[in-house]
Amino acid sequence: MVTLQTFADDTDNNEDVPGMICTPGQKSSTKVIHSDRTDTIVPAQLTLLEQKTLLRTMKQNSRLKATLKGKKPPKITRVITYATSDDITNADCSARDDNAFSEKVDGDLLTKLIKNGPKQFSFKFEEIREILLQGAQIFLEEPTLLEVPLPCVVYGDIHGQYSDLHRWFNLNGWPSQVRSVFLGDFVDRGSHGIEVVALLTALKIRFPKNIFLCRGNHEEESLNRAYSFYEEVCARFSGNLDGKDGRALYPYFRILFNNLPLAVLIGGRILGMHGGIGPRLTSLQAIREIRRPLQEFEVGSLQCDLVWSDPDTSPDRTGFRSNFEREPLYGIGQLFASDTVQNLCNTLGIDMLIRGHQAPLHGYALFSNGCMLTLFSAPGYKGTSNSDINIGASLEISTSMNITIKQIQVTEKFRQKRIADIEQRKKANVIRELSQPRPLLKSNESISQSTSSLFR
Repeated sequence: MVTLQTFADDTDNNEDVPGMICTPGQKSSTKVIHSDRTDTIVPAQLTLLEQKTLLRTMKQNSRLKATLKGKKPPKITRVITYATSDDITNADCSARDDNAFSEKVDGDLLTKLIKNGPKQFSFKFEEIREILLQGAQIFLEEPTLLEVPLPCVVYGDIHGQYSDLHRWFNLNGWPSQVRSVFLGDFVDRGSHGIEVVALLTALKIRFPKNIFLCRGNHEEESLNRAYSFYEEVCARFSGNLDGKDGRALYPYFRILFNNLPLAVLIGGRILGMHGGIGPRLTSLQAIREIRRPLQEFEVGSLQCDLVWSDPDTSPDRTGFRSNFEREPLYGIGQLFASDTVQNLCNTLGIDMLIRGHQAPLHGYALFSNGCMLTLFSAPGYKGTSNSDINIGASLEISTSMNITIKQIQVTEKFRQKRIADIEQRKKANVIRELSQPRPLLKSNESISQSTSSLFR
């Protein structure tokens, strides 16, 4: 674990305060300890000694303790809130705008990324293409429904916030030390989806039994082209005479995304996915039978519901209805009422659902008497002032199924830095588009066909 910086003059924040929170399936509330640790700074950057220690433990590749099924239902027992610095990953964070750093540092890409820290990384076309190909094959060989033992840590949406990914690992432990589960939406909106995907994929290659990734709706081409990830790839890998540009690299990201699993069963008692549920989810086997690669999510399919659906918070609603809030014309995914969650838990023989896809103010939100928890791990993703800037959250699930919610709280300055970084990126993309002629689509299509044939 990383040494967390604590301010000694703010000891009043260290009090543990009993609170009330729902236990899955119970209408009555249960006491939970709320710990204010906002005097403690979660670092994005490791010290040199911590970095060396981490790399040494990664070489040992120790097997993690594993309990296949929890003996008791899950219970939320503690909520801990931490603070962090205002540093974010942006292009100005790194003076390494060429390949000098990558050339000087020995080791594979994972080692280089860890030594580079939460900064923008100057990737070589060949090295990132190679890990995308390796990762795509590993993901395809996994089942569509992952089964993950206890203990583990669960994360919601990251959305290209690379420095926050480092913060979470530095707080909870890296996948060499802690089993880690991600519920999708690695890219778009934040500026460093490339680094997020590269680091998670490199970790998956090194520790395939320690880190597990599910697909989100932003890991679909139609969406990440419409938002920012496609533009991010094209901007970071500008054209050259060898054709090794962003348009040539993007298909490798797309194929990796198409191969990602769609759901995860944690400790045999908690079902996780990115979006939610739908009427076609009648058994766990129904998820297992979904075949991948999946290029797109057909409206009305189970796979679409898993990545697109949302809880229906209207108090008098029951059952399912088409999610026109996400797509006003045709609807996409489902809006599912509280009764559907409890009915599904009974049908599947599970206790709880965990999903991402939405950004609650406190990083998590409970639904259906605590049978569902929405989790969002990108702090400072939305909001304009300290009163409405969202907190990021993660879940630490123990062998005994006790859940500790860890939050990272950020400042208004942190949020303003993210807004400025996104606006700067948008302007740079406009300038780039105006200055570079777009190549013929035919060449891009041929690249897509040649890479997709590797995973038929």
